[in-house]
Amino acid sequence: FFSSRRRHTRYIGDWSSDVCSSDLVQGRVIRSVLSPGVTVEAGAVVEDAVILRDATIRAGAHVRRAIVDEEAVIAARVDGGPDSVAVIGARAHIAAPVKGDVQVEPGRRWRKGSRPRTDDE
Repeated sequence: FFSSRRRHTRYIGDWSSDVCSSDLVQGRVIRSVLSPGVTVEAGAVVEDAVILRDATIRAGAHVRRAIVDEEAVIAARVDGGPDSVAVIGARAHIAAPVKGDVQVEPGRRWRKGSRPRTDDE
């Protein structure tokens, strides 16, 4: 069964990445896995990351060493660092940098000055 609405992937990156044919990739993808429906806009970079269903990586964003859950929107730098992984929850919106071993809760709006929530909150 083939849909008449098939999108064609324009792939810019290395061949060690797994990119689905339903993804809209206009940015650069390096050593990463993209689930179906992912959008990587022109000027965005995804490196050493796993991006789940229907997530969007906006132009100018750089995602490195991270797991991005479904329907999240990334519009800033997300970098797990050399020895850790950043985790972005489903439907989270990232508008400010996320650095290091950080977990952003599902649905959270991450802005300048945001900090990870603690068990006390």
